[in-house]
Amino acid sequence: MFGISYNALDGLKRVKTVAQYAITYSPDGKYAYLAVNSRLEGDKIELEGMKDGKEVFKEVYDKPDDLDCNWIVIAILVLAAVSVVASNVDYENERTVVTHPNGTKTVTVRTKKSFGGGGVVQPVAKAAGTKPEPGKGEYPFDHLYITSERCYTEDSADELDGPISQVIFTPKVSEQIYITDEVYRI
Repeated sequence: MFGISYNALDGLKRVKTVAQYAITYSPDGKYAYLAVNSRLEGDKIELEGMKDGKEVFKEVYDKPDDLDCNWIVIAILVLAAVSVVASNVDYENERTVVTHPNGTKTVTVRTKKSFGGGGVVQPVAKAAGTKPEPGKGEYPFDHLYITSERCYTEDSADELDGPISQVIFTPKVSEQIYITDEVYRI
């Protein structure tokens, strides 16, 4: 199906991948899975579904402890929605600085990746090692958000974090792909 990688230019001018997710067919071809690269996320990964500007569900996943398990399935998508699921792709950072009693500071960077287009999603109850199966708990959505936080020392935050410099789509299709209505915020 396809994958999306978000690359940032950090404070040392290095290009690095800071987030990835993929949509892939289930083995039986009846559904599609939404998987995230958990190594690029914080300790908690939040999946939120929105419909008409209102939250319809929120699920929080723990990052797997197993270093060999980096891609985790967090949701099942109905295949009718997959053809438009890559619309309205976005990424935003929010920084919070905390001053500790000893005077040191930490910077928490909260990242929110999103895509829209509509469809029906079923959050997976357990992420790591789960073989998702369709069932109850399906939600119509027009936008999905994947959010997590990472913490840095004040000295390293500007070196390790930075603005998105590229969004790379990696499709597995035979027809042409068109990118329209690109919007850049400075």
